[in-house]
Amino acid sequence: MSRDKEKEVTGPDLLADVLQLARKEGALTGKGLVAFVHALRERAALVIEERLEPLLARVQQLEEQVRGLEQDVAWRRETLAQLEQENAWHRDTVAHLQRDHEQSSALLTSTVAAHEGLLVHHRGVLARVVAELATVAQLPWWRRATARRRLSALADLLRSELP
Repeated sequence: MSRDKEKEVTGPDLLADVLQLARKEGALTGKGLVAFVHALRERAALVIEERLEPLLARVQQLEEQVRGLEQDVAWRRETLAQLEQENAWHRDTVAHLQRDHEQSSALLTSTVAAHEGLLVHHRGVLARVVAELATVAQLPWWRRATARRRLSALADLLRSELP
């Protein structure tokens, strides 16, 4: 209903007009007064019902929306808390993985260095063995005692390399 019509229906001038008409009709005395008051109450109830029903329906609708929003907010809070827990777990896991990676990298570096050192050592031993065998192979047959002695020393050298 427009504001102008509301003023027409509920304005003080209209009420004054209704009371003036009721006086003329004698409705403000005796049994007429009771009937007039009863009629005013019924009309007021109808006007209130007519105007309040849509408002009450809207209030109920808004209350339902609020309940839905409250549920949505609660769900979002719960989800956010779970995501924060998961995020903390991820950060912790990443920290552990980084630490493990650093330890593994350090171990790999030391292992590679140890293997490279052993490789250099074994190549040196092998070079000495090859050189000694080449020297023994060039000895004449009558120097077989020297060859035996040199081969025996070579065997001792190789035995020292065994675990």
